[in-house]
Amino acid sequence: MPELESQLAAIHPVYALVAGLAPGARPDAARIADIVVAEQFRTPSSLGPGEGIACLRRALEAAQPDRKCAQFILDHFAQWMQALADNGRDTFLEQFPTLAPAAADLGESGMKRVIDATNREPRKFACVAAYAMTTKDAILAMASLAAVHSIADLQRFTAAFPAERMEESRDAERLPAALARVPEALPLAASLIAGDVSAAYGTLVRLRSVERSPAYLAAFRTLVETVGLQANGWCLDTMPGLFQRLGADRMNAFVETAAGIARDFGGHAGQAFLEGRVPAGKDLLAG
Repeated sequence: MPELESQLAAIHPVYALVAGLAPGARPDAARIADIVVAEQFRTPSSLGPGEGIACLRRALEAAQPDRKCAQFILDHFAQWMQALADNGRDTFLEQFPTLAPAAADLGESGMKRVIDATNREPRKFACVAAYAMTTKDAILAMASLAAVHSIADLQRFTAAFPAERMEESRDAERLPAALARVPEALPLAASLIAGDVSAAYGTLVRLRSVERSPAYLAAFRTLVETVGLQANGWCLDTMPGLFQRLGADRMNAFVETAAGIARDFGGHAGQAFLEGRVPAGKDLLAG
């Protein structure tokens, strides 16, 4: 058999990689070899460890007919496997074929962000992979968001904004990229989307020109969830200046009062309080 393997390796270098694998990995490796030979792909230096061969085979099949993407996966798969921590490896092997069609769009830096996020919290991989069949901007945005946000915030966002919603409108299609430019607004975005996608997109665009402290974004979210989207204009135009003038403690008290009014009397009553049409609101802001 060694002589036969060397003869095959002389025909094509991919067969030398297959020969180095354990027998259990050979069926999937043989399919990979067929793809490499038939499509005239460049042979990588390694196919990765044996436990990843089935994943690589499924990923290559998922990436076809995108030759650029398939070659990108072949070139980098072994490197990705090496970068995975033990806690993220099983998730990657199970779910990477779902993300595979988007791998070339993510590029080396995007895949590094995905792997780093997966190593910290394996469930984050699914949040990125859920957008694999959308746009390049959306996939890159989700990779960036996964790198900095908790799994709870990511799952809440993906539940509020599943990938198929991007087909609803041009604003929906552009929303993930707009969010990536103000990534700290992810929890707020999930609440905005529950009201209206176009309003959410417009708000995220305007947030880029607003000073966004954590306290401000938390207050904004509270008002969206209680007063409603009608509070957006006040939150964008008036509230930043009030935070600067009055400080977080006083503004938090004011916002909580407005939220309580909205819960007890309705959103329009809460909006009236915000706009100073209720004397008690003026008193809280005085000074």
